[in-house]
Amino acid sequence: MRALLTSGGVVLVTTVFVVGCRRESSLPAAPAAISTSPSGTNAVVGQDVGQPGQIRICHFRGHEGPVSHDFVTGVQQGEEPAVCNAEGGLAMWVSRDACNDGHAAINRLGTTCDGTQSASITFDFEELALGGNSGFPAIISTKSGLTLTVTRQDGSNINIQNLNSTPTVPDFGSRNMSNFLGPNGATPSAAALVLNFSAPVSSASISFGDLGGFQTDDDDSPVVLTAFSGPNHTGTILGSASVNYPISLGFTFQGNGAIRTATVNVAGIQSLTISGGGPFPGTLYFDNVIVH
Repeated sequence: MRALLTSGGVVLVTTVFVVGCRRESSLPAAPAAISTSPSGTNAVVGQDVGQPGQIRICHFRGHEGPVSHDFVTGVQQGEEPAVCNAEGGLAMWVSRDACNDGHAAINRLGTTCDGTQSASITFDFEELALGGNSGFPAIISTKSGLTLTVTRQDGSNINIQNLNSTPTVPDFGSRNMSNFLGPNGATPSAAALVLNFSAPVSSASISFGDLGGFQTDDDDSPVVLTAFSGPNHTGTILGSASVNYPISLGFTFQGNGAIRTATVNVAGIQSLTISGGGPFPGTLYFDNVIVH
């Protein structure tokens, strides 16, 4: 939808969680049988299903990989974690004690040695300045040590605006991103926003919508969020989500009820793209990027 307000844009930033690695620790040889003891120090290689009390980690020779030390990949079952495989690591199941003893030096993907997720981080852009009529080439925000940087694929500016000078969509607060400054005729790919995190995350969601109620409104479907293992939508496609945003939706008349959210849950997300359809691709407002 081509409803346009005057406001400003900014840049995002991402967070990393580090736990000390005991350099003297070494992984034990894989045993002939899988231990089910939650306090044992056995490591099991090549098993897709962990036993009670075990955590899956990505292990590197000498505990040093190309990006980080060993790290927890989670308690998920089945298949080699894509990010571990891409970095030449070895996925294995270890006890929680072994994990805590240094074999999972970095809580890199948002899962701890206890198998629980770290607290979520919300990028709401409330700390950023408005972008006026011209916007910004990049929006950068840092929360809890994680930096998010948002750009547009074709290099056009993005804006930071306030849709609630007159209360319109309260859940978006006094700052949100908007994507209305690109050229007419841009393709969905060219108009897509690219979100880069300073460290990998294990899930991500972003909320979006449009004002509605104008003759120039259009159906923005489909809005597609895609997760990548590398920066700037490179590496492996880890997952995607598609959400419709029909012409019948709009903040002007429905307020928060017109908000829609796209979510991807997969370990190792380094970047995202979000694109929209319709005759004016990508022309939406975005807010509340939530990651683990």
